[in-house]
Amino acid sequence: MNCQICYLGPQGHARDLAFTFKTLFPSRTAVMDLLKEQPFDADITLIGFELLKDDVDEIPEIVRNILTTLRSREVILFVTCPLAINEKTHRYFEITIKSMLPQKCRFRGMFVCRGEVYDTMIEELGYMRQQFPNDEGVAYLYDQYRRSKGHPNRIDIRNGRRFIADAWDLVK
Repeated sequence: MNCQICYLGPQGHARDLAFTFKTLFPSRTAVMDLLKEQPFDADITLIGFELLKDDVDEIPEIVRNILTTLRSREVILFVTCPLAINEKTHRYFEITIKSMLPQKCRFRGMFVCRGEVYDTMIEELGYMRQQFPNDEGVAYLYDQYRRSKGHPNRIDIRNGRRFIADAWDLVK
């Protein structure tokens, strides 16, 4: 069974998780940066990416294009986002992603954890909070981005490994 793990993310969280999850798969599993390589036909494909907001429209165009043309039998996603994603939003993401996949692909689920943002983004939101102290949206983003510090952390990684291992057990 051939496997590949693809990732996309400017902050490095998806890359770090990709190499962490690689240890769960056969040693010949390929790990690739989607900015440099295209996925090949594989039995199992894991795709990881980073979001800045909990909105399906934020799924990167490269990932959207790959999802619609993927020829793998099994697909598992892993995502980082600085915002806490609730169960309803998580389900909506999964439904949207399933609808993008070719019919022959089986979607095994999506692991989501927080991912830290650049300090400059937090600083910019702090400045915006001073300029617009009554803007609840800015206050919410500022709080969520601050809470993302240090993520993905050990607990996120442990939960991600457990999720990926369980999904992998379904396809072995």
